[in-house]
Amino acid sequence: MFTLPVYGEGEVLDVLVEDWDLIGSNDFIGMLAIDIDELRDKKRSRKWYTLRDEDGTEYEKLGSVELVLRWQYNPELDYFPDEDDSGREPNQLEMVLVQARDLPAKDSGQKLIGKAGPPSSDPVATITCGPLDSNRWKSEVRKKTLTPSWSSRLHLPCTEATDMVHIAFDDWNRTGGNTPIGSAEVDVASLYQKGVLRGWFPLRSPEDRDSTLVEGEISLGEVAERLWGYSRQHRMRPDELFEKFDADGNAMLDVYEVSLLLAELGYTYEQSEHIFAKVDVSGDGEVDYDEWLEHMRSCGEVELVMRWVYDPDLDVLDFEDDGFAGEPPNEIRVGLLQASGMPIMDKNMFGGGGSSDPVVTFTCAKIDAKSTVKMKVSRAGRVNVAVVSPPSTTPPPPPHHLTSPRTNPPPPTPDPHPGVERVVHSRPRGPRRRAWGGHARH
Repeated sequence: MFTLPVYGEGEVLDVLVEDWDLIGSNDFIGMLAIDIDELRDKKRSRKWYTLRDEDGTEYEKLGSVELVLRWQYNPELDYFPDEDDSGREPNQLEMVLVQARDLPAKDSGQKLIGKAGPPSSDPVATITCGPLDSNRWKSEVRKKTLTPSWSSRLHLPCTEATDMVHIAFDDWNRTGGNTPIGSAEVDVASLYQKGVLRGWFPLRSPEDRDSTLVEGEISLGEVAERLWGYSRQHRMRPDELFEKFDADGNAMLDVYEVSLLLAELGYTYEQSEHIFAKVDVSGDGEVDYDEWLEHMRSCGEVELVMRWVYDPDLDVLDFEDDGFAGEPPNEIRVGLLQASGMPIMDKNMFGGGGSSDPVVTFTCAKIDAKSTVKMKVSRAGRVNVAVVSPPSTTPPPPPHHLTSPRTNPPPPTPDPHPGVERVVHSRPRGPRRRAWGGHARH
């Protein structure tokens, strides 16, 4: 039995039957396509299917296959069944990198020894959120596939609605640098209602990674993303998106229809002509559904599940009211969360790049508190929390043997913030001392 994750409607189950050959490529026997929407009743279906030729025509001489199908619910694939009912401002992006499809092949598949394989890629994904490379996660490499699957969970600190989630795919190479495949971006503001967003996101080509909204290139998939966004559970089906582009409803797109939509994003008519020409492969001045769909998936798509929620573990220190309204302040609380954009201080001896070993020191009233060292990181991430306290002006109590035998020592003052390590200063007028205080909760 085989299982494939399928969530939204409009998907097709493709079945390819081949004759396997030890040397050379496999030989085509037949194929068929099954509309998943026919199984929406979640009932079991068992039937024979006649294979089709490469043109999609049924041909009895190709044979047939018997399949048992059922489109059902699997709780293990419902990644976020619970809701965030904390009522607090979100501070963490919860995300699942599910899979990708239709990725372009970056490796030829040729081998010096043995059977040559089809062109393929070794995709690896890198996901960042917020300022450049401040929060970074990298997937495992999937070898020799254009349809990689991960179902990997990740959590990235995120507190700003203006942040962008950037997903970049590269073809992993054993020697030399990786080869870019494509990338996508998601606006964190679209997750503000804390609903679960699940959908297929089109990847734009590596040449467009650094493009700007008005001056650079843009795909029609990005136009749809920025104008209409996504539904709460899944993206609009490809045919639904095509209908939104097709203003006159004649099942064909022309440059005028596309220019009307691009004008809403600040593009001129001349820029629209240039973008339309990249979609109109046939060059006849019109784009049918097949051409449009090929353009939408030219660099592939990635399936993501994400939501923006509140995580109390990221509140590393309590910065609420201290509960002592009538007392003068005597302690400064410092929460050191993360850093980004720091220069590389330790350069590699061979090749480019390098890393740094960041450490942070806080000083107040000649008292030092130092964070732990983040070893060998090329991009600073979350670092430890430190608390710096000025020297106390209250004289210490006399030793116990000097107190009256009939008088008990005063009880110690309760600590309003238990569990926080503090910098201790025993000689207010002595030389500067250094303490390694603080703690971190990851």
